[in-house]
Amino acid sequence: MLVLSGIFTPAWSVKKPLIIKSQAEAKAKATGGEITPGKGKSPDLLSFLHGAKSGTQEALKSVHASETTRTRDEDKLGRVLKHIKRFFAKYPKFNYDPNKPYTEEFIRMTKEFNWTRYSEEYRNARKKLNTASVLQFNENFDSGETGESNSGGNKKKSESGGSKKSNSGDKKKKSESEDRNKGKTLRKWVKLFNRIDLKDPVMPKTVREFEERVKSVHANICDVLHTDVAGGKATDWGNEVILSEYTLRTDKIFPRDHPLAGTLLRHLLRHINSPSATRGFEETSVRQK
Repeated sequence: MLVLSGIFTPAWSVKKPLIIKSQAEAKAKATGGEITPGKGKSPDLLSFLHGAKSGTQEALKSVHASETTRTRDEDKLGRVLKHIKRFFAKYPKFNYDPNKPYTEEFIRMTKEFNWTRYSEEYRNARKKLNTASVLQFNENFDSGETGESNSGGNKKKSESGGSKKSNSGDKKKKSESEDRNKGKTLRKWVKLFNRIDLKDPVMPKTVREFEERVKSVHANICDVLHTDVAGGKATDWGNEVILSEYTLRTDKIFPRDHPLAGTLLRHLLRHINSPSATRGFEETSVRQK
C-alpha cells in the first residue's frame, strides 16, 4: 500500500499511466502528428471513410441508373399504350397494370365492376376499347401512311407560273414524295412481320410481296400489339379456324369492321366468327401450280 501526504491510499486505487503500444503512436502523440499505417496493417480511419464514400457513390449511381431505366420504360409504355391508357383512365377506380395484356386487364375490370357481357356498361366500355385498340395499332404500326400532300403547293405554282419548267419540277417532287411514301410503307411491313413468329423465314422485299404474303398470316392482333410491351413475337396460328379457337377462348377480340382501321390493320383482320381453314391460301395455291 502507499502513503501520500499522510493519507492512506490503497495501491489498487492509483490510476496506472496509459501504456503506449507502439513507437509510432508514441511519436505521433509527442509531435501531434498522424499515424501512417505500415505494410500489412489495417487501413486507418481515412482509408475507411474513403472506401465508404466510394461505396456510397456506387450505390447512388446504381439508384440513378435504375431510375433512368424505369423512366425510359414508363416513357415507352406511355408511347406504345397511349390510347389504351387513356381508355383505362376513364375508370379511375380500377388499378390498371400496363405491363399485362390489355385484354386481360379489361376482363379483370369487368369482373371487379360486376358487369355482365350484355349489360349497358359492358357494351359501352367494349365499344370504347375497340376504338382505342384500332387507334393504338395505327399509332404503333401504321402512323403517317399517306405522307404529306403537295397538292396545295402545286396548285399555287400552276396558278402563278404555269410554265413547263414548273410542271417538270412539280412532277419530280411528286415522284420523290411517292418514293418516300413507298419506303415508309415498306418499313412498316417489315416492322409488322418482325413482330409475328412466321413459319416462313423469308422476308418479302416489296410492298406487293408483303400484301400477298400476309393473306396466309393468322396472328391475333391483340397479341401483336402486346409485343410492343413485352417483346417477343405473336404466334402465327396457321389458319383461321385455329386462330378463331384461340381468340374466342382467350377473349382477345379485335374489332373487324372499324371505320378507323388503317391499311396494315385491314390486311391483318380475319373472320373470327365464321372462320375458314382455306381462306387466304386459295390464291397462293393457284399461283404455285
